[in-house]
Amino acid sequence: FVLLFGIWLVITGFAASAWPVGALAAAAGAVLSRSLLPPRPAWPAPGARLRLLAGFVWGSIRGGFDVAARAFHPR
Repeated sequence: FVLLFGIWLVITGFAASAWPVGALAAAAGAVLSRSLLPPRPAWPAPGARLRLLAGFVWGSIRGGFDVAARAFHPR
């Protein structure tokens, strides 16, 4: 709702006369979008999240070393 109403305000130039219509349109859009979205599955198991985090950290470290090696030893 807040995002939709914010977009409405930016489009109308923050005109006070457009706020009631914008609030109704944002509320209708929020309700409609919630009803049309398919149900989301639950978050993965804690072990899967931990493996994802560990892989991300390891990949970030490897990437950092790779960039540093390429920067200090250009070919």
